[in-house]
Amino acid sequence: MILGVGTDILEILRMERLQDSSAAAEKIFTEEERRQSEGKVSRLAGDFSVKEAVSKALGTGIRGFSLLDIEVLRDELGKPYVKLYGNAKKIFLRLGGSRLEVSISNTATLVIATAVLFGNSFSFSEGITRDSSLALESGEGEKDNVFFEETERNSEANSKRNKTLQWLLPLPERNAESHKGSYGKVEIFAGKSGMAGAAIFSALSAYKAGAGLVKVISDKENQIPLQSMVPESIFLDKEKFSLEESLNEGQVLLFGPGIGMGEKEKEFLHELLLRGKTAKDKRQFLILDADALNMISKSSLLEDALRIYAKEAPLILTPHIKEFARLCHLTVEEVLLHRKDLGKKYADSHHCILILKSHDTMVFAPSLDSPEGFLGKREIEKPSRAGEKKTEDKENKKEEDKERKWFFHNTISCAALSKGGSGDCFAGLLSGLLCILEEKYGNFPAKVLAFQAACLSVLVQVRGAEIAAHQEGQHGVLARELPRFFSLAIEEFIEKEDKENAR
Repeated sequence: MILGVGTDILEILRMERLQDSSAAAEKIFTEEERRQSEGKVSRLAGDFSVKEAVSKALGTGIRGFSLLDIEVLRDELGKPYVKLYGNAKKIFLRLGGSRLEVSISNTATLVIATAVLFGNSFSFSEGITRDSSLALESGEGEKDNVFFEETERNSEANSKRNKTLQWLLPLPERNAESHKGSYGKVEIFAGKSGMAGAAIFSALSAYKAGAGLVKVISDKENQIPLQSMVPESIFLDKEKFSLEESLNEGQVLLFGPGIGMGEKEKEFLHELLLRGKTAKDKRQFLILDADALNMISKSSLLEDALRIYAKEAPLILTPHIKEFARLCHLTVEEVLLHRKDLGKKYADSHHCILILKSHDTMVFAPSLDSPEGFLGKREIEKPSRAGEKKTEDKENKKEEDKERKWFFHNTISCAALSKGGSGDCFAGLLSGLLCILEEKYGNFPAKVLAFQAACLSVLVQVRGAEIAAHQEGQHGVLARELPRFFSLAIEEFIEKEDKENAR
C-alpha cells in the first residue's frame, strides 16, 4: 500500500550557484553523489529535488534529519534509487515503510522529482499522523490532540533512551571481513515435548540479533517445527546429547526456556554449573532463564553451584517477578515492596548479573565483585555555564554516576510485550547481542560485557516492541513476530559514526 507521495520542482539555475561553493555542496550531497554527478549541474539538481520529494513522502519535510541522510544513486541503467541513513531511516521504519520509488524528469531549465513511499501493511503511527493533518485542516480538535499526545510520549521515551546510551557501548556495524564463525555459536537448551515455541522463539531471536551459528538442544518431537521455522538452526536431540562433548564449542549458552524440570534437566544444569573454571578459560557466557530458575529455586545444591560458577565466569539470570519471588523464597507482594534492595542483594550474594523483568525492568551487577563498576564507557560531562547547576544537582548526578556502575532501571515500557513467548524471544535476543558485542569488544572484561549486553537487550526489546505495536497494533503483536522487529530496533542503536563509515 502507498503510505506517502512527494513531488518537488526546482530551477536548475539554483544548483549552478551552489556548485561554486564546494563547502555548501558537501553539506547537501554525499561523496558518492558528487562523484556520480560527474560535475553536471542538472544531475545535482535532480538529486536535490529527489531529496525534497522523499522528505515530503515521509511527511516531515527536511526536519529532524540532514539532507545527507537521503542519498540518491543510480543503478547500471541510470535509474535513480535512494538509500536512507540516520533519522530519515528511523522515520521510514516507524511509518512501516517497505520501499521508496523515485523518478526524475527535466527540461533545459527545470527538474521535477517524485517519490512514493510503500508499506506492507497499515502503520499505526502513520495513521495517527495522517489523521492529525486532516484534523488541522478541518478544525477537528480531538484527532489533533491524539497526534500530539503520541508524539510527546515517543519524544520522552527517546530522550530517556539517549541518556542511557551515553554510558553504554554502542552496537557496532557488522564487520565487512567477518564470516559465520566471527559472531560465535549460541547453544540453546530449550523446549520439552509440547514446547517447541520456546526453542523456535529463542533461536530465531538469537539469529536476528546477530549470532553467527545457533544450535538447539531440544526434545526430538520439536525438530520438524524448529527446522521448518528456523532452518538455519542446528538441531540436537537432548536424549542423545553429551554435555562434555558439546560445550567446548558454544560461546553463549542459554539454558531454560520451556526445557522442563525433570531429573535429566536437573543433571544437565548441575553439570553446567560445575564448569565455572572451564567457562572462564574459554570466555563463555551462561544465561539461565525460565525452568532453569525454577529448578534452582527448589534446590540448595543447584543454588550453591550457581554461586561458585558465577565467581568464575559471567552468569546472567533473567527472572520475571514471580520467578524472582521463588528464588528469594518470598511472596510476590514482598518482592514488589523491596524490589531494588532485593535485586541488589541477590546479585551481590550470587555474584551474577540479574535482569529482573517487569514493565520497568531492573538490571543489577554484583557491586562487591568489581568496585570500579561494569561500565563500558563513561559519560563525558559537558562543562556547564556559570550558575547553571546547583550544588544539589551535582551531588545527585554523582550519586547517579556511582549507582549506574552496577544498576540500570529501564523506565520505558511497551504493553505489546505482555504475551506468551516474549520472554523466550528476550533470552534469544540477549544471546545474539552478546555475540556481536564480543566480536567488537572482546578485549573488555567478560563480566563488563555481560552487564552491557543485559542493559542493551532491555532497551532493544522495548524499542522493537514499540515498532511492532505501531505496525501490528498494540494488542496484535505475537511473540513469533518480535525477532524481526528486534532486528529493526538494533539498526537504530548502531553507532552513528559506524553508519557514516558504511556509506
